[in-house]
Amino acid sequence: LLIIILPIIKTQEKKYLYMLGFFVGSILLASGVSFYPQAYQWIYDNVPFLYIYREPWSKFLPYVIFSMAGLVTFSLDKIKNKLHLFIIAFVIIFRMYPFLSPSLFDYTNLGWKKLFLKPPQAWQQFDDWSLNYKDSYILPFPISTPTTQIIYRWYDGQLGNSNLPLYLHFGSTNTFSTAYAPNSYVKQILYSFFEIESMNFIKLMTVDYMLEQRDAVDFDRLDNFTYQPGARKFFEKKPFKVFDESLHLYKILPEYKLELIYVPNSISVISADISNLPDYVTDSFVVGDALYLKEQNENILDIKYKKPLVSYEKVNPTKYAVDINGAKGTFPIVFNQAYNRYWSLDGIESAHLIANGYANSWFIDTKEYCSKPSNCIVNEDGSYDFDLTLSYYPQKVYNVLFVIIFGLFLSNSGYLFVRLFVRKSKQ
Repeated sequence: LLIIILPIIKTQEKKYLYMLGFFVGSILLASGVSFYPQAYQWIYDNVPFLYIYREPWSKFLPYVIFSMAGLVTFSLDKIKNKLHLFIIAFVIIFRMYPFLSPSLFDYTNLGWKKLFLKPPQAWQQFDDWSLNYKDSYILPFPISTPTTQIIYRWYDGQLGNSNLPLYLHFGSTNTFSTAYAPNSYVKQILYSFFEIESMNFIKLMTVDYMLEQRDAVDFDRLDNFTYQPGARKFFEKKPFKVFDESLHLYKILPEYKLELIYVPNSISVISADISNLPDYVTDSFVVGDALYLKEQNENILDIKYKKPLVSYEKVNPTKYAVDINGAKGTFPIVFNQAYNRYWSLDGIESAHLIANGYANSWFIDTKEYCSKPSNCIVNEDGSYDFDLTLSYYPQKVYNVLFVIIFGLFLSNSGYLFVRLFVRKSKQ
């Protein structure tokens, strides 16, 4: 940092000031919400196409390194005092020592012993199993709530134990948690159900398994967890998988299984907010029905319809192929992932709605969509069969930019190769 700041006192060269501004801006973008949350959120909301960078630290860090390298090079060129250069070289070499030696010096928590966590082998077994079930949705049991905290006690005393929710750190599956962004619809729904000690939110969400954490200390005797065993009724009694006895995995019962993409049995348009959802999703609520909140969906109509057959295939994390059979009139379709305005059904012009307080949804007008004969197949009973593509728009932007950048790279490489070949030929 001193190498960068020192020359700015002695120079006013524009190229240096531009590079310094680029460096600071790169740090702002690479740090995401850590450096200056309000500024990054404003940039994210207002700068076109910035939404394609879902991991800012990995996307913008090369800009930080590039600009810092330029600043250091420029600064060293401006420093004429040999003693200053010697001190700087010494500091750089000293800080590089861990990379030149197998002995790493930990600079964190100086003066304190560092505690390392070693969970039981069951968690590693679960982590290995999950590699083949990445598309699964898992509900941890018990689950941390705003008023409760899971405690794992594997060893006597305090050393080596943890109160971290390990289900967020192990496994490659999708896991339900209250650790979402503050404005997350999912988080608000979970909180509203936890507040009245209900687990009926399972009826609204796609859940494949329940992970019972038997290494969570005495959770059957903690008063704050007494209502959570109510989740057991949604799952099979016999474990689907056991990991070293401390982790049991249970499969959800077929009658509670909600597909990731589905057409609801029926819909209800209600004048309520998310905090009131538990009043509607009670024990009598039918899995597969859908609720639409008026405060989230403007000018929505409560319609009746004949439910078509729906199947889907995941092409990649940003694209799904959806097959509709026997469709008539207008009907809703739900994509049971957290609402994001950049998901779209290609060819469907209707508004992007929110179902069940958090999920993506659209109303499909069969007559309008099938007005182009090439879109649909007409059945003998007058119904239609057709295919749709559910896609994430930022991925399309990324693909286009990738083709452009790769094309520029090839053309520039070709140009340089031709120049070198021609120069050698002349020589």
